[in-house]
Amino acid sequence: MLSLRSLLSRDDLTLINARLDAAAWVDGRETAFGATRKIKRNLQLAAGDPLAAELGGRVRTALLESEQFRAAAFPEHIAPVRFAAYQPGMTYGWHADLAHMRYGEQVLRSDVACTVFLSAPESYQGGELAVRTPLGELRVKMPAGDAVVYPATTMHRVEPVTSGTRRVAITWIQSLITTAEHRELLFDMRQAIARLRERDPENEDLIRLNVVYQNFARLLSG
Repeated sequence: MLSLRSLLSRDDLTLINARLDAAAWVDGRETAFGATRKIKRNLQLAAGDPLAAELGGRVRTALLESEQFRAAAFPEHIAPVRFAAYQPGMTYGWHADLAHMRYGEQVLRSDVACTVFLSAPESYQGGELAVRTPLGELRVKMPAGDAVVYPATTMHRVEPVTSGTRRVAITWIQSLITTAEHRELLFDMRQAIARLRERDPENEDLIRLNVVYQNFARLLSG
């Protein structure tokens, strides 16, 4: 799991929330299937709403401009961004994301999930993103403009909101590196290379290590 601090600029965050204040929200169960409809209680912008495409483009741009996001997710395709709101009593029970998501003619394999927080954490109670990991359950509630990136293979839920409104932008990524463990290894290696480069960018061993990293990434994406 990776935290992206201040992913959205203050200007983008202000604009997005101002536009969402006047948005036409629909029942989030429109994009749920089967038993998931019984555990999903939230509001969303309709998939075909031009506002979702416009604001989603800003979120997508911010993600692709983030070096940390690119290093961690190895994005090949990014799903259209969804905007969701949770008011008092709303929640999304334990679930796993669909392995394959269809958007028009495109089918995307969901390897990585990303939640961008749009509401200040003090403006609502409850609403934590809970994610089950091998080390236990993690609960995430971040400042507005921050994002969390995590494997889409994990079980997760949104805790019930008890007051205020929780707004988020959500998307999924098909990664060039399909396995979460491999993405984590590559991310750690890239971070180490970056720190070493700051000390001595012309060090021959560093250059060789970077060659190993690039070839390892090629091998794992083959």
